[in-house]
Amino acid sequence: MDGLDVAFVEGNVYSRSKEITGRFGGSPQGGIAHSRQTPAVFIFTGEGGEKFGYVDKWDDAEQVFTYTGEGQVGDMTFVRGNAAVRDHGVEGRALHLFKKVSRNGRYRYMGEMQCASTSMVRGPDKYGDEREIIQFQLVRVRAIPEVMPATDVNDLPAGSQFPSPPTSLASLRAAAYKAVKPPGTKITTNTPRSIYQRSRSVVEYVFARAQGSCECCDSIAPFRRPDGTFYLEAHHTERLSDNGLDSPVFVAAICPTCHRRIHHGSDGKATNAALRRAIAAKESLVI
Repeated sequence: MDGLDVAFVEGNVYSRSKEITGRFGGSPQGGIAHSRQTPAVFIFTGEGGEKFGYVDKWDDAEQVFTYTGEGQVGDMTFVRGNAAVRDHGVEGRALHLFKKVSRNGRYRYMGEMQCASTSMVRGPDKYGDEREIIQFQLVRVRAIPEVMPATDVNDLPAGSQFPSPPTSLASLRAAAYKAVKPPGTKITTNTPRSIYQRSRSVVEYVFARAQGSCECCDSIAPFRRPDGTFYLEAHHTERLSDNGLDSPVFVAAICPTCHRRIHHGSDGKATNAALRRAIAAKESLVI
C-alpha cells in the first residue's frame, strides 16, 4: 500500500475534518482513526476524558505517552481502533499523535509514535461502573536510536545484554515480527532500552534477509566489516529518515550509495517508493 504522502510538522495545528481524517481517511469522530487510504493510524487526545477513565499523560521527559484506548461502556477489548494501535508495527502503519487545542476540531501534532507495550487498569466507564481499561505506552519515534547489528558484545551500548540470536532466516523473521508486537507488560523508565532491543531483532532479520546484497539495487555489499560480515545500512522506507517505524515490512538493508540517493538524490522519493514496494512484495513471499 503506497497510500498518500503523510507529512505533518510537529507543533503545527491541523483541522481534523480537513487536513487529517478528511484528507487521509479514518473515522471523523472518536479517539482513534484507522486510515484505509494510507498506512497510518491517527490518535487524538484532549482534556475532559477523566470522568470516563481516560487519563492520557507524558512521562517527565515527554518521550513516553500513556494513551487510553477507546470504548465508553464496559470492559475495553482489542478490537477496531484498539487493535489498530496495538498492531500498527506488525501491519507496517505509522502512528501519529494529535492533541485537541480548540472546540472546532483543531489539533496540534505531537509527533510520530510507536507502541511499546499495553497494560490493563481498573477505572470507571461513562456510567461510573468499574471496568477494565486499556492503556498504551507510546514512545516518540525520534527517541528510538538507529540500530546496526552487532556481532561482538563490545559493539553494544554499555549495560546491554542480549541473547545470541537464532541462526535461520525463518527464526530471525519470527523473532522480528514477535518483537514488533507489544508484549503486554507495562514499560516504565527502561522503555527506550526495550525499544532498542526490539529494534535490534528487526534489523538482524533484515540484514539476514538481504543475504549480503543491497535490497534497493541488488548489488553485492561494497565491502566487509572486520568480522567478515557484509556492510549494508538499515533504512526505514516509511519515512525519509533513519528513525522510522520498526517493522520488517518497512525496513531495508541497502548499500551506502542507495542510502544517500534516497535521502539526497533528485529521484530519492521515487527510489524509496520502489524500494518500499519491493520489500512489501518480498515479505509477502517469505514463508
